[in-house]
Amino acid sequence: MVTKPKPKPKPAKRPATPADWHGASKTCDISQGDRIKLLVGFNPMKRGSAEAGVFALYHDGMSIADFIRAGGSREHLAHDSSKGYVTVHDPAVYARLAAAGASPVTARSVTLKMRKSADATQAETTPA
Repeated sequence: MVTKPKPKPKPAKRPATPADWHGASKTCDISQGDRIKLLVGFNPMKRGSAEAGVFALYHDGMSIADFIRAGGSREHLAHDSSKGYVTVHDPAVYARLAAAGASPVTARSVTLKMRKSADATQAETTPA
């Protein structure tokens, strides 16, 4: 009697990782309908600065046009993207990665960045 080999189980879908978001981001041909993805869980700009106010305008899934209408600019977007704070994606790519489940912001990365920020602030305010 001949038996058929058992089919291999399908691999489980894994959540989207930061590498997935970075790898799928756009660096040119950015249009008004493209989506913004925040890659940090806090505002990395100096508290009270104009840059912090602009960074506060970002929301996950926000379109470029919405960001500009809210008071942001392409220059801010380009700067924040080059620093790794945000990425820009086609709407279809953004939807696919968002449906994969996980956000690229992990509790560990947020905690480490907050700790570094707190250490830097303390170093600035501590007299020499």
